[in-house]
Amino acid sequence: MTGSSQYNLEAPTVKTTSAIVSFIHPPHVYDADSPCIRCGRCVQNCPMQLMPNHLSDAALKKDIDKALKYNILDCMQCGVCSYVCPARKNLLANIKNIRPAALSAYRKEQENGK
Repeated sequence: MTGSSQYNLEAPTVKTTSAIVSFIHPPHVYDADSPCIRCGRCVQNCPMQLMPNHLSDAALKKDIDKALKYNILDCMQCGVCSYVCPARKNLLANIKNIRPAALSAYRKEQENGK
């Protein structure tokens, strides 16, 4: 389930489109104010064996060091963590927000290390 979400039928189908997933039920509504219930479903279902709950917390606190500690750059942004979350938290959106800053911090760290 990688790729970008489309919320209407106005999005074009292009040459690189490999599949279309359609859901019968209404769209999943995320709740930004909902607290994490620490169920672990995001961790159990992450194909990269990451801890999306910790990555999301680091993103909300803008803690780049913690995000790098939990391997944010290994996240392939599939969205499974947000999909399986019973608390309706949009973990992937939080991870996507801090990822560019984490990538630039990682690159600076690599340049200074050489």
